[in-house]
Amino acid sequence: MSHYPEAIEALTDKYAESNELDDITYAFQRMTTELVLRQYNLLPEDLDDGDVDGYMDGGIDGFYLFVNGIYVDEDDKVVVKNVPDKPKIEVFLIQNKYTNCFTEEAELKLFNVASRVLDENDDMGGVKQSVGRKKRLFHKVWRKLIGKMPVITFSVLYITKADPDKGFQSVRRLVESHRKLLEERQYGEVKIDFQLINSLDLYNLKKKGFSYTKELVISNRITAEHAEIVTVTLESYYNFITQPSPRGDGKVREIAAHLFDDNVRDFQGGVTVNQNILETLKDPESKQFWWYNNGITIICSDATGKGNTYTLKDVQIVNGLQTSYCIYNSRTSNPNILNFDSRHVLVKIIITEDSAIRDSVIKATNSQTGINAWSLYATDRIQRSIEDYFLLRGLFYDRRKGYHRNNGQPLSKIVSINFVGQCMIAMGLSQPDTARARPNSFLSVRDQYRKVFDESIDLHLYFVVTKFQKRVESVIRETSVYKAHYTDIRFYVSSYLCTYLAQTRIASPKQLMCIADELLVIENDVISAVVGDIVQALSEYSSSIGSDLSKVAKSKEFREHVISKALDDVLVGLPAFKSH
Repeated sequence: MSHYPEAIEALTDKYAESNELDDITYAFQRMTTELVLRQYNLLPEDLDDGDVDGYMDGGIDGFYLFVNGIYVDEDDKVVVKNVPDKPKIEVFLIQNKYTNCFTEEAELKLFNVASRVLDENDDMGGVKQSVGRKKRLFHKVWRKLIGKMPVITFSVLYITKADPDKGFQSVRRLVESHRKLLEERQYGEVKIDFQLINSLDLYNLKKKGFSYTKELVISNRITAEHAEIVTVTLESYYNFITQPSPRGDGKVREIAAHLFDDNVRDFQGGVTVNQNILETLKDPESKQFWWYNNGITIICSDATGKGNTYTLKDVQIVNGLQTSYCIYNSRTSNPNILNFDSRHVLVKIIITEDSAIRDSVIKATNSQTGINAWSLYATDRIQRSIEDYFLLRGLFYDRRKGYHRNNGQPLSKIVSINFVGQCMIAMGLSQPDTARARPNSFLSVRDQYRKVFDESIDLHLYFVVTKFQKRVESVIRETSVYKAHYTDIRFYVSSYLCTYLAQTRIASPKQLMCIADELLVIENDVISAVVGDIVQALSEYSSSIGSDLSKVAKSKEFREHVISKALDDVLVGLPAFKSH
């Protein structure tokens, strides 16, 4: 018997402690989901959004959808906009069980729900609404991108802390037969990946981690002030931008996506320039590669050289994503290609620890169309100010996506630009429907962004609304009945309470100053009472108009209903407040 199950138990205990989680089963679910999806660098709210665990979950705990490596939530138009040809659509159905074994019963449930998710005509009756919404979103994205010939991977992951020595051959045989059945039903359109992940697999995933120190082997260089201009062979650069696949045997390499976190453009595969780059890369004798790319720009905090090898610290590739992906795709699709070790790419290395300089370079080199609206705002002065203010108060503001997570900070203490924006939209603008369904679309409009992130707003307000929203969400998750409505109600609860305390409709974040102190001391049982009221209001309103809960929660009509209810309750007094 191996010691890996005990090692995973110890890691789970540590994870629960650092993330302030009392439920060890939930801590295991959260930790293992993070590990298997680590390459996607998910935000905390993305992990929450994909969590479908609970009553009538159909046998899955997590449902996650990605397009070209970017997580897709219900505000999908931002993600699918300007997607290049042959986009990569990935679905993950995850079952996490804090047990020492795999069972045929659990595997069968996974197979059944996977079959239903793949079947567009299945209405997902008998399964909770959050699973049905995710399934409909997957098929919606599939339909939108079908003309671009998407490559679809459907991964079903069954995760436990099982001992690798036991094998569980009967379950593995069942997995293989079910994988084949799913592939046959999809007529080859979808690649099916069905895995059993045990304690050894988890241990190896944990051990790999992220490294922001990379070695780059150069051929020639020109030294400038705080910069190096070098030439690098294509083979050397390929090794620099890739890492061993976490699910491979160590020989398969995948692109190290975290190196491009500060580059807001996705790979524009189908454009003419990229097609020309790919064609010249395929031809080992071609000299035209230099004609079709602008080289690479790397920012790092330090660079040390020994011979022809540079060791770069805190690496970010801020320009040259197109060229990088062309090199990766060409090398991957043509493993025996000639002359990758003799042809070169131009690389500019900028060395600075000055955050302002780094930000200005990043902004200058990422002014193209981005996927996440808030990515382009990461260098704004207000964003740096919020980051500094939060840091002094024990929260890590993820101004640069993934930065704090990759530096080992607990996920429970990390908040994103997007999340803080949602808090302000819901509480400071009285638009919980927008915060629920359309935050990216809202923030993509500069004038609307400035309503939320304004240098004249007291920084303390950003901290208050963030802390309060996190507490609201914690209360919702504590009750299984309420948890089922988590996505639909979480911003309505906070918006209602702010309206009630202010005794007026809030049209500007600055109006929150008068209730900031009250928000910080509201007791959990008061929040819980309001949660129950909002769940009831949502159910009754949905029934009255004959629409499902999700559509109602996205509507302006229900928003007005909740705001009016809060103002009416001011007149009669909320029982939960009267008792305190």
